[in-house]
Amino acid sequence: MTNKDYENKIFPGYNLLLIIAFLAGFVSLAYEIIATKVLYYFFNESTITASSVISIFLFGIGLGSFIFSKF
Repeated sequence: MTNKDYENKIFPGYNLLLIIAFLAGFVSLAYEIIATKVLYYFFNESTITASSVISIFLFGIGLGSFIFSKF
């Protein structure tokens, strides 16, 4: 039995979990780009837009990490 077969028997849904994590990251980055383009029309300055989108994005990651760390 190879190492790969052993890993799949321990956690058979590992490949599915990797695909879901990839898609979640891809969608969140797409939302970040869309939010940057939408906020650009309100602020008309790329520095404020970029800093606000990045700070909100990082705040969301931190908040989610804080909430799910209790589980």
